[in-house]
Amino acid sequence: MTIQFDTIRTNERGERDRYQTDWTVGEERFRVSSVNNSYTTETLIFRILPSGESDMFDVWGDKHWRCTQNQHREFLSEFVENRTL
Repeated sequence: MTIQFDTIRTNERGERDRYQTDWTVGEERFRVSSVNNSYTTETLIFRILPSGESDMFDVWGDKHWRCTQNQHREFLSEFVENRTL
């Protein structure tokens, strides 16, 4: 299945780093969001709703900081390969 990159957003404010990418996989859209701050370090995948907003229920995640487009693509690929529909 083809994974197509859509957009990127970054937010670096001292101890509150966020790196976010949006992707299209077939007919589905996903947001990969990495956060690194004093409260948590994690990368989560969310579905993007038709409205363009992300669903607030993550579908995949772990406790690692990823801060490049390639790292997000690899993480999303792992989810796509291992998910059960």
